[in-house]
Amino acid sequence: MHQHEIIALLEPYTTCDLSDGLAKLGKVGHLPGLSLLSPEPGHARTARICGPAFTIEHLLVSDSSVPPYTSVHPLDLVPVGSVLVIKAPAAAPNAVFGGLMATRAQRAGSMGALVEGRIRDLREFWDLGFSAWALGHSTMGAAGWTRLAKVGEPVQFGSESMCPVWIRTGDIIVADVDGAVRIPIEDVELVAKECAARIEIDRRCMRDLTEGKPFAETLAKHR
Repeated sequence: MHQHEIIALLEPYTTCDLSDGLAKLGKVGHLPGLSLLSPEPGHARTARICGPAFTIEHLLVSDSSVPPYTSVHPLDLVPVGSVLVIKAPAAAPNAVFGGLMATRAQRAGSMGALVEGRIRDLREFWDLGFSAWALGHSTMGAAGWTRLAKVGEPVQFGSESMCPVWIRTGDIIVADVDGAVRIPIEDVELVAKECAARIEIDRRCMRDLTEGKPFAETLAKHR
């Protein structure tokens, strides 16, 4: 499927819908701990990105397990329409993504960023209108703390949670006010099919609940 077809197929569904669709397939796609930090408060209701992942991983400067990354800077390799997926070490107190990086990513055509780590320069993100979900933010830059290590390779989000998720470059990322979800590229159509069926069930449940019918009775009837 072409990217525009994938986006159109998933457009009707929230991240909650998509997580439920994945669950029906026996899979987990929720990326734990990420919160919407940009756009600025007041625009959260309509914030949404959907596109293929482009993965970047940082390590602590003291970590010698992987040779230093010395190739073209990943922000100069960003595919148009992609979502930056950036993993940072859990122990790092610094930001790994800031205003200058967001400016370059946006100009290169990125839709937004998911950062398992910290970002900074929030006002610059807001001025750009660049969407970002992260674990938190920091005033500190990367110098002396973290370094680029891998680009385009699978990264694991939520490694300290009960449901870690591996993200490959090319997998589909959807994020909104509720959080972020990874959908394996090969499962997009199956997930959308499950979501469509569940949406209709939830619509019937909502109708009955709005009419004042008991919760247990409603779920038993429709689910």
